[in-house]
Amino acid sequence: MEKSFPFNAVIVDGVPDRVYAAEDFAAERAAYVSNGVTAADALTVSASGAGGMAVEIAAGAAVIDGYTYFNTSPLTVAIEAADTTFARIDLAVLRLDLAARTMYCTVKTGIPAETPTAPVCAYGEEVREMALAEIAVAAGESVIEQAHLTDKRVRADYILNRVEVDAVLAEYSRAICDYFDGEDAARIIEASKIFRKDAGTDTVLTGSGEYHPAAGRLTELVRFTADGIFSPAEYPSVGGLYTVVIQGAGGSGGWGNVFPAFGGCAGAVYTAANLPLDQTKTYTVTVGKGGEAVVGNHIHASKKGADGGPSSFDGFFVSGGVGGMLESEIGTVTMQAAVAGLYTAPIGTSGDGGKGADSLLGRGGVNVIESGDPSAVVAEGYGAGGGSCGVVDAPSGAGGDGVVIVYGYVV
Repeated sequence: MEKSFPFNAVIVDGVPDRVYAAEDFAAERAAYVSNGVTAADALTVSASGAGGMAVEIAAGAAVIDGYTYFNTSPLTVAIEAADTTFARIDLAVLRLDLAARTMYCTVKTGIPAETPTAPVCAYGEEVREMALAEIAVAAGESVIEQAHLTDKRVRADYILNRVEVDAVLAEYSRAICDYFDGEDAARIIEASKIFRKDAGTDTVLTGSGEYHPAAGRLTELVRFTADGIFSPAEYPSVGGLYTVVIQGAGGSGGWGNVFPAFGGCAGAVYTAANLPLDQTKTYTVTVGKGGEAVVGNHIHASKKGADGGPSSFDGFFVSGGVGGMLESEIGTVTMQAAVAGLYTAPIGTSGDGGKGADSLLGRGGVNVIESGDPSAVVAEGYGAGGGSCGVVDAPSGAGGDGVVIVYGYVV
């Protein structure tokens, strides 16, 4: 479905023929600006100057999925009292609440444990969160100190510009490593990091507040096709830096008889580059399941496809693809919004083709009518959309399962 805006409305019988929702403007912004804070010092979390169990969140702005938040003055947020027996890790987040139509900073309280872990950011239809800082709360603690805080912010960026800059810099770094050896290459790359600029102004912010280049070749370390745990200690990387590609699951194709059905959407793809992972910790990985196939008969003339499930790595979540629509509803159904920083394939074609949308990591399924092979409706790759179907008692194509791939720098 093609879509464009904004255009002036024409009033017909007192009703405007062009109406735009907040979601339209957010989706437009999300196509160009990735999630994150808008300046190096924006929404910095620090110990409260008044002491006690509280943190202070600095003024600044941030973007989540195209929705913008502004904090005009330092904000003090209380921390729950410490457990008397076990430590815990809290997580300061910026929360987007679509149902309440607001964004605000808050602290998610962790669970006390012998080996505590921080809460994860929510990412759902109505509530989405972005991490600002982890807060270590020791057993019996009465004062939050600066040493207890770990910066987890990421910097918002211009997406199209970043893709081009990253490609050039990656080629430049490979050339340096090919020409020089070991320590010399590392020193040259370190010296050249001043050329790595974010949005043309400030150095890229990655957790600690600095961009850390790494010598070595970026190599796939492990590929998760099911839920699991990633241990950096098991897969060492130069500088403790990792790049993670996260693919949501694809939606299944629709089943159409009276109304032609469309193939399913591909799941979103997000690349988290140069993550400084703690070698003493482990990170939870979830892999979305592809949307289940749907089947129709003379009673059920047409059916919408099923949505794919989301995938995640630690605090990074990506959505699954929307199931294939029917031709009768394609004009009224809101398409899956593009999440900032994510590639999201649209719903696949309809008619005789009924092809599911391709993802960056795989091809979508093809309609059984076109292929003559019922198995061809199934998506052929991670996160791809399933093909649609119009043959009685034959199911549409299931969406491809998601995947999480972890890359590291290997000398």
